[in-house]
Amino acid sequence: MKLTDYKKYLVIAIISMLLFLSYKIVSSFVSSLIVAVILAIIFNPLYKRIRKLVKKKVIASGITIFLIFLILIIPLLFLTGPIIRETTTIQNTFNQLDFTSLSQKIQDITHTGVNLNTYAKSYSAKLSGFFINATSNIFLTVMSGILSIFIVGFTMFFIFMNSPAILRKIRELIPLNREKKNRLFKDIQNTTNGIIFGLVISGMLQGIAGAIGFFILGIPNAIFWGIIMTILAILPAIGATAIWVPTSIYLLATDSMVRGVLLFLYGLFIISSIENILKPKLIGRKANIHPIVILLGLLGGLKVFGFAGLLIGPLILSLLVVFYRTIEDKNET
Repeated sequence: MKLTDYKKYLVIAIISMLLFLSYKIVSSFVSSLIVAVILAIIFNPLYKRIRKLVKKKVIASGITIFLIFLILIIPLLFLTGPIIRETTTIQNTFNQLDFTSLSQKIQDITHTGVNLNTYAKSYSAKLSGFFINATSNIFLTVMSGILSIFIVGFTMFFIFMNSPAILRKIRELIPLNREKKNRLFKDIQNTTNGIIFGLVISGMLQGIAGAIGFFILGIPNAIFWGIIMTILAILPAIGATAIWVPTSIYLLATDSMVRGVLLFLYGLFIISSIENILKPKLIGRKANIHPIVILLGLLGGLKVFGFAGLLIGPLILSLLVVFYRTIEDKNET
C-alpha cells in the first residue's frame, strides 16, 4: 500500500475516534439538547414578539428564556406544598376507613370472598406514597437536574439568537428543491405544534371534566384536583385515573354508594375517553399523523427518554413519517 493510502485510513480512524468520543461526551445531554430545540420551536413566536419590542437579540433572547422558566418551572414548585398536604390527608383518611360493609355487599351480590380492606388500603398506600415521594422530591429533582436545565436554557438562548442562520444552513444541507424544502419545514412545524396542542388541550379537557365531575358530586377542592388531573393527564404512564379511581373507592367505602358509582362511570366513559380516544385524534389531526404513531411515540418516548420523551417520542416518529412522505413524493415526481 502507498503512503497516501495509510494517511487516508489514518484520517478516517482519527475522525471515527473523534466522533465516538464526541458522542460519549454529549450522550448524557442528548435529551436536554432535543428538548431545547423543541422548546425553541414552540416558543419561537414569543421570541419574535419580544424581538419586535427589544432591539438587541441578546436581551430579547434572555427575556424569552426567563419567561419560559416562569411558565414551566415556577408553577410546578408552587404546587408542591398543596399536593403534599392533600395526599397526606388522603392517606390518613384511607387508613381510617373500614371497607367491611362494602365488602359484605359485594359478597352478597357476587357470592365471592372479596375483601376490599386488603386491596383498597394497599392501593391507596402505594398511590399516596407515590405522590408524597414525587412531590417532596420535585425541588431536589430540579436542583439535581440544574445542569440539564442550564444546557436547555443555554442552547435555547443561542437558537433564538441565531435561528435564521441555523435554518438557512439546514435548508442548504437538505437535498430537495425550494418548494419541497418549504413544505417539509411547514410539515415539521405543524407536527411539533400538533403534538404540543394535543397534549395540552387533552390534558386541560381531562382536568376540566374531572373538576366538573368532582364539583357536581360535592367532592372538596374540585378545582385543585382538576389542576392535578390536568398535569397527570399529560403523563400516559399515570393519567388522571390516579385521582378519580381512589376517590371513587373512598366514596364507596364511606357509604356514598351512588356518588362512588357515578364518579367511576363518569371517569370511565368521560375522562378516560378524552385520554384514550380524543388525545391521539387531536394530535394526529393537527399534525396529520395517524393516531397509532402518536400513541407509540408517547409510550415509547416516555420509556426511552423519561419525561422529555413525551415530546421527543411522538416528534421523532412523526418526523420519520414526514421525511418518508417527502422522499416518496420526490421519487414519484
